[in-house]
Parts: sequence; C-alpha cells; structure tokens
Amino acid sequence: LGGNITFIGVPAEENCAGSVDNFNRLKAEGIIECQGGKAEFIRQGVMDDIDLTVGHHTVAKDNPTDPDLILCNSSSMGFIEKYITYTGISQHPAFASKSIDALSAATLAMHAVDQQREALNRWPKPMNFILHGYILNGGTASNVISNHVEMDYNIRGTTTQDMLEIGYR
Repeated sequence: LGGNITFIGVPAEENCAGSVDNFNRLKAEGIIECQGGKAEFIRQGVMDDIDLTVGHHTVAKDNPTDPDLILCNSSSMGFIEKYITYTGISQHPAFASKSIDALSAATLAMHAVDQQREALNRWPKPMNFILHGYILNGGTASNVISNHVEMDYNIRGTTTQDMLEIGYR
C-alpha cells in the first residue's frame, strides 16, 4: 500500500467549542457549525484527502495526577445534542402562588428521563444508546423562584437510526 501517515488530534468530540455560550457565539460568527470536533473537521474539509482513518480514544488512568494514558480502540457512538429551555414566572418564594417554577419543570423532566432509562434499556437493541444531560443554568438565587432554566442533553447511539428513535420517543 502506498500513502502517507498523518496524525490529527481532534478537539473535543462533544461541544468542541467548550461551552454552549461559546458554541452559539462561534456559530453566529460563522466559524463553526457542528457540535462535535470530528463532524466539524469533516465539514471544514480537513479529512478530504484522507483515504483511511483509524480512530483512537485516549483515557486518563484512574489516578488523575498520573500522566500515563490508556489508548482505546473500539466502536463508538455518535450523538445528537439537545438544548432545552424552560421559561417560568419568577417570584420571591413568599409569593410562590403567583410564580411558575422553571427549575421544578426541568428537574421533573430529568427525573422522567431517568425513570424511562430502565424501560429504554429493554428496548429492542439494549445498550445501543446513552441518554444523559445536565442543567446549564438553574436560576439566579436560592430565594428566587427560577424563571429561566437551560438544559443540555446528549442522545448517543451506535447508528443514526438508534439516535433518532430514542430522540423522538
């Protein structure tokens, strides 16, 4: 076989911009379009003249101060990023009856997803997906009922069809 070997380090697989705000800014400026580093490299043409790729993941050993890494070579999953915003009506808790708590809605949704996880693991192809997320912004103070909550969820799957089926269940 003829050819050249090129080593390319790809920035963060998920959220290659580092944060949602940074991603939104870079996307608005036309600098990036894709959430994932590999997808963004493909979009920008970095891989256009490459005929064969061998991908590896590096994982730090259990001890975070140990500089040694473990090289992994196994199948991977793609992902769909979901940003969710809950909007409520903010009030001091003394006036809770006049509020709508966006944080309560968001945590209820997170618990609902967690409760569905057991059922999803019995889905026709168990463990071909991962569904996980976190609250980016949950409010401004402990004595203010939240009127704006943002969440970031990843739907991972071994195939595009798996991701779409879980994403729209």
